[in-house]
Amino acid sequence: MKETKNLRYFEHNLLPRMFYENGEYIFNAIKEQKTDFIINALSIANSSISNYKFPYSSDAFSFSHIHCFDSECDMLWIQMPERDEITSCRSVYMVWDKDWKNQFYYTVERSTDGFYAFCGWTADHSWLMFNNEVPVDSMFESRDIEQLFTELDTYRNLPQELNKQYKNIS
Repeated sequence: MKETKNLRYFEHNLLPRMFYENGEYIFNAIKEQKTDFIINALSIANSSISNYKFPYSSDAFSFSHIHCFDSECDMLWIQMPERDEITSCRSVYMVWDKDWKNQFYYTVERSTDGFYAFCGWTADHSWLMFNNEVPVDSMFESRDIEQLFTELDTYRNLPQELNKQYKNIS
């Protein structure tokens, strides 16, 4: 039996890869199609399963284009349906600067203790968890996401910085 590619697959695999490969195009497609974009993507991903049905209603998702408060960036905020699965996302944020030279894919994921954590996926598909406290109400997440985006160079360049330090030790 084939495994169904579910919403977690979309949040953690399909959407970040599409965002890094075709950021502005994907933003515009989601902005225009909204839930239909998700339905179509998962329908294609599950095309080998003859009886696949999208398990959520269209109104289970919401979409907001947000201009950053204090920085030169924009974000697309997708609110996902609440699920009890560990690492399921209540929010996804695709963030980019004005000329699309910098972009990052953030998630707000359910942790093992039932709370949420700020996480993200890099362009090379590495998963990161950030040490920020997540607001109880998702309406207040975007300021923290913006702050994380302003610190992008810090964690994007971390592997190279650590490699330099380790080479200097030996």
